[in-house]
Amino acid sequence: MNVYAVIPPLVLILLIAEILVCLKQKSAYYNFQDTVANLSTGIGNQCINLAVALFVYNFYNWLYQFAPWQIEAKWYNLILLLILQDFIFYWFHRTGHSINIFWAAHGPHHSSEEMNLSVGIRASFTQRLFQFLFFDWILVLMGFSPEMVYSMAAVHLFLAYWHHTRLIKKMGWFEKWFVTPSHHRVHHGVNTQYIDKNFSEFLIIWDKWFGTFEEEDEEICYGS
Repeated sequence: MNVYAVIPPLVLILLIAEILVCLKQKSAYYNFQDTVANLSTGIGNQCINLAVALFVYNFYNWLYQFAPWQIEAKWYNLILLLILQDFIFYWFHRTGHSINIFWAAHGPHHSSEEMNLSVGIRASFTQRLFQFLFFDWILVLMGFSPEMVYSMAAVHLFLAYWHHTRLIKKMGWFEKWFVTPSHHRVHHGVNTQYIDKNFSEFLIIWDKWFGTFEEEDEEICYGS
């Protein structure tokens, strides 16, 4: 199954659903100009990703020959890959907030003054390239095939997409282990106590272990 063919329609369905709910609730969570900017950068980013995919496959296929073994695409290995990719992405994400050239790639995602699902597709053209070029290659050397790594990157990105909403509040016990919209709203906040917090995308345990966790406890202001 080609996950890159399945995920875009799901993203669109969730986005339209949130817009409809916001209209029904008369929630001022969407700004027309900001939403258009988000959608435009998202479309442009996906077009660039076609070139990134070509580069990644060529580079990763070459790199794959140096892996000491090849890991089969079994369900338990895919879960392991998701966890490992999430751990690596935590450090990639954290690096994106601490090193200027990486912030140049990641900063546009934080430039919106809104918080909704359209922000989830707002990204620079270099964000994905930097992720594959500087971080995810280690997964190939571990023995995961380029196809597995590239496909799981899409799944991981989708798991992070739904965090970009203000409609979902606290989620109880789920928040002890997994990243929720509440956690990610903190990450996008420019309030003093929220800056450079909650870098995790799937498992919140990385932030708790490495000292970057912050609870949402006051109204959040957005924008970079």
